Amino acid sequence: MSAHDARREEAALWRTRLEEEPHLALSSEYLDWSANLANRALSDGADEAWDLVGELSATPEMISLRHAALADARKSVARRWSPRLPRMAAAVVAGVVLAAGAAGAWVASPTTYRTDIGERRVVTLADGSRISLDAASVVKVRYTNGARKLELVKGQARFDVARDLGRPFVVDAGDRTVSATKGAFNIDRAAQKVCVTLLDGAAVIRLDPGLFQRTAPEKPRLLNAGQQLTVASRGEQLATADTREVTAWERGELVFTNEPLTDAVARVNRYSVRHIEIDPSASGLRISGAFNAGDTASFLDAMASYFNLQAVPASDGKVMLQARS
Repeated sequence: MSAHDARREEAALWRTRLEEEPHLALSSEYLDWSANLANRALSDGADEAWDLVGELSATPEMISLRHAALADARKSVARRWSPRLPRMAAAVVAGVVLAAGAAGAWVASPTTYRTDIGERRVVTLADGSRISLDAASVVKVRYTNGARKLELVKGQARFDVARDLGRPFVVDAGDRTVSATKGAFNIDRAAQKVCVTLLDGAAVIRLDPGLFQRTAPEKPRLLNAGQQLTVASRGEQLATADTREVTAWERGELVFTNEPLTDAVARVNRYSVRHIEIDPSASGLRISGAFNAGDTASFLDAMASYFNLQAVPASDGKVMLQARS
């Protein structure tokens, strides 16, 4: 058996084990295994194959195949993961794909939820999970029998996850994927960074190999409540967060603590059609303060008072923040 085939069977076996014992997704054994880029890519393929079943997973044929695979997985565990992995796990995933194709199964397009500039909304999903969307944000949702997959396309959102150990709640944001089975977390996706704050429960953050490649695989991170991971071009930063400050936007407030002016302006712009742009002369500034969401005038006044900046109107309706001449 080739090394690739062995990896593929191992990925399929992990998929069947996680179906029966979803808590293993947070185990050190699985995290170490999935940290390998090649393993992660094959695991994603196994997940997609399993998800393709959709409604067919309730048919007698699929139930029989799944039970056989799970039984085989238990035997493999008893053998302490011998080098020659059982082929039944891989066979069931392949069988799933064939059965889905024979029945004409199709994968539903994701449902898209979006907010306009200055708008916030809360969406309750089919399983009871909730998405709170900040202004000018977009989230895509695709639920299947085996997975709850979402993508924060842009903006910011809070995710309150309904407990479902059989279906991890997975959110893609840029080149990071956040996985949880319960709890709540906030993701702010800006142009130059992604900031994930765990509000409650536990979550795993990993690099998505399909979006970003590295020579060395990155080990997934386990976040605890109150921790915040910020990922930017300059690297990652893990810190303890003030969760009330992080979620201030839900109360209509924008709170900044030593934040780059460019990031602050990006958040302010979610609430106003009068968009602010920053001249390079002011791009290096950092600010602290609290503002009412949508009160662009007060924000500009504060910038003029504290940083000696001026707001210069442009013909297209935008405003340029620049140092006074």
